[in-house]
Amino acid sequence: MEASQINSDGFSMVQNTDSRRTANYKPNIWKHDFLLTLSSSFHEDKYRREVERLKEEVQDLFSETVDLRAKLELVDSIRKLGIGSYFGDEVKIALDTVMASFDLNMGGNLYITALSFRLLRLHGYDVSQGSCSVEGSGSQIHQQDSSMFLLMLISPVIFLLKATEAIKPPPSVMGGGEIRKATTFPPQARGGSGEEAVAFGKVLCIQFEDSISSGLHPLRQLHFISSNSTADLTDEGFEKDLRRMKLFKAKRDMGRKNCPRKYRGQIFMFLGTIFVVSEGVIFCSGGISMKTKSLDIASILELLEASHLAKEGESVLEDAKIFSTRILKSMEYSKLSKHVLHSLELPSHWRSEWFDVAWQIDNYQQEKNISTCLIDLAKVNFNIVQATLQKDLKDISRWWRNLDLIENMNFSRDRLVECFICTVGLGFEPKHSSLRKWLTKVVLMIIVIDDVYDVYGALEELQIFTNAVQRWEIGGEVKKLPECMQICLEALYKITNEMALEIHTQKGLDYVPTQFHLKKAWGDFCESLLIEAKWFNKGHTPSLKEYLNNGRISSSGSLLSVHSFFCIMDRVTQETMDFLGRNQDLIHNISLIIRLCNDLGTSVEEQERGDASSSILCYMKDMNVSEEAARKHIKGIVNNLWKKINGKCFTNISTDDQMQLFLNISTNMARVAHNLYQNGDGFGAQGHENKKQILSLLVHPMNLDH
Repeated sequence: MEASQINSDGFSMVQNTDSRRTANYKPNIWKHDFLLTLSSSFHEDKYRREVERLKEEVQDLFSETVDLRAKLELVDSIRKLGIGSYFGDEVKIALDTVMASFDLNMGGNLYITALSFRLLRLHGYDVSQGSCSVEGSGSQIHQQDSSMFLLMLISPVIFLLKATEAIKPPPSVMGGGEIRKATTFPPQARGGSGEEAVAFGKVLCIQFEDSISSGLHPLRQLHFISSNSTADLTDEGFEKDLRRMKLFKAKRDMGRKNCPRKYRGQIFMFLGTIFVVSEGVIFCSGGISMKTKSLDIASILELLEASHLAKEGESVLEDAKIFSTRILKSMEYSKLSKHVLHSLELPSHWRSEWFDVAWQIDNYQQEKNISTCLIDLAKVNFNIVQATLQKDLKDISRWWRNLDLIENMNFSRDRLVECFICTVGLGFEPKHSSLRKWLTKVVLMIIVIDDVYDVYGALEELQIFTNAVQRWEIGGEVKKLPECMQICLEALYKITNEMALEIHTQKGLDYVPTQFHLKKAWGDFCESLLIEAKWFNKGHTPSLKEYLNNGRISSSGSLLSVHSFFCIMDRVTQETMDFLGRNQDLIHNISLIIRLCNDLGTSVEEQERGDASSSILCYMKDMNVSEEAARKHIKGIVNNLWKKINGKCFTNISTDDQMQLFLNISTNMARVAHNLYQNGDGFGAQGHENKKQILSLLVHPMNLDH
């Protein structure tokens, strides 16, 4: 090996064994002695009795809550407060009731519609834009009018939002000034109506019929408002003219494609109502005002949250996401400011449930109408879960110290607590203690081995290391490796073999096939890291397609999913293996999100260190675009990957609890990645936000007196 290999930027990539790279990672801030001091009294029986008492009070809320909106908000609050596992039966009954009401006119309420859609889809009801059936857990409800219920209420809003993107209303119009000139649309824009259609200030006025009760798409239910008036109009005159205008049915597409372009994308507000020209068709908002004080921010916010549950092909929801985001970003807020910023930062569907519970509790207890029993139960439950997590963390900290690995790997990150937090995001319930401990060991080894490939090893050494993992043997060429790399291999073998044995002992799975699958997953992971190391040493920037094909393995998503599968299952049959095979595309998409979130959060630091290419750099080279444009593209890929995940998870509900748990934990991997890299490198930096979250989840209990 040459004494020095230099990349195109002049960064010393691999030098001799006495002069290796360093990432200058900061020391671990969570010391073992501190972790052992963590203690809680919430494991005592008196708190479990308190939980049972509060559960009864919350159960009473379900029976007392009749109003549709209140029922939906109760289900939503239970989920957000982290106490949903206590009320599975009650939630199902409530949502079945909600589903049964969809044949009624819901009053054209966007908030209720969007909230209903989100909750039903999250809880396994197949609510489809194009289907007339709604399937719930164990039941199928046919609703003649349910197929378009979301489209009917969202479509008009989408057109309003699109129009606001095109052009802002003239100040004189927003201020209630005069609308001077009346302009007549040409005949082809009148939809063959035989009536003269008039535009006031380039706005052709259209009004909705009751499209909800009729069950038809709003675009088929619009009416033109026509007038023969051509005089200049003041606000008062225009109001009178609106009253005397007669309605008539518009036909089909109403000449939208033929409308002159100069009339498209116009918007104005008159007497609190928005009139919009979208592709030549005018939509009346029915009272949604562009004024901050009168706009229903809660509805737009709920629409944004619902839109993140879109599957591929659900274009209305995609439009809702794009334009509700733009509306919310442009508004000034009041009491909903924190909620809006929270959702814009990261939607709830992309957040790990338990990571968000403390924030939700803090916000709910500031609301006047929230039942105190909900808050009290959420707090006690939070502290009980925290007590279990503290015990798990102390156990794994003792194991990590006794392993004595990190002391021999001074180039690597020592991030026990951060690794443990990742597993909490996968499954926080107390019953998943073994799962968290097993997966924490896996994540720890992922980080150490990743640093071996990224920071420490020379290319020839990494080839030997990879071969050793794939053959699962120590000897021969392995003896040529630096001592620290040999110690790392021995630790990997020991941890994996012990895990397979513990899974066999606790869950009854056969040791040999379990160990085989775990070993193979590690071999594939190391092979993908070797490919990246070769790119780095050659100074090669792969295409984005080539990078992602390898990145789905190097992200560790597949490795974690295999370990999760065997940690969860009590039995492995041909049926369960077929299930795993059928969901490989789900694992593939989740793994890509992990890879891309990592790149978005760490690419700046990695570039400064001269590390291997990221998806951002690959796309910049492919398309010759700026970093900003590349980041936007990568975020778009993440958005599309979530649609694929949604399509799989919301249409692949399993009746087997363990298989469903595997799907949930796998999806939570993507959510943990968003959290981990949201504010930079969650493993490398140990920044303020990560420290704050760890203190909240593992150290500070909820105050029950407030």
